[in-house]
Amino acid sequence: MTQKLSGIGCEPASVATVAGLRNLVSQQVIDKEESALCFLTGNILKDTDALNEYHFGESTNSAFKNGLQPTSLTYGTIQKYIL
Repeated sequence: MTQKLSGIGCEPASVATVAGLRNLVSQQVIDKEESALCFLTGNILKDTDALNEYHFGESTNSAFKNGLQPTSLTYGTIQKYIL
C-alpha cells in the first residue's frame, strides 16, 4: 500500500502562524492535546519560487519532495497517482 501524504499550500510568510503554534506547544505554553486555529491567508502561488525550490531544488533537504513522475495521459495511468 502506498502512503498518501498531504500538505498545506500557503506562502512561507503565512505559515509563520503554524511555526508559532509549534513553538508554543514545544514550550508547553499550549498543551499538545488542545485544539488551535491558525489562519493561513497567503496562497502558495504568491511565492512559486519557494515551491519550485522545495520540490526541485538540489540544495534543499525537503522531507516531502515530489519529483517529476513521467506518465501517459490516460485515465488508468493517472488514476494511480491521484487515488
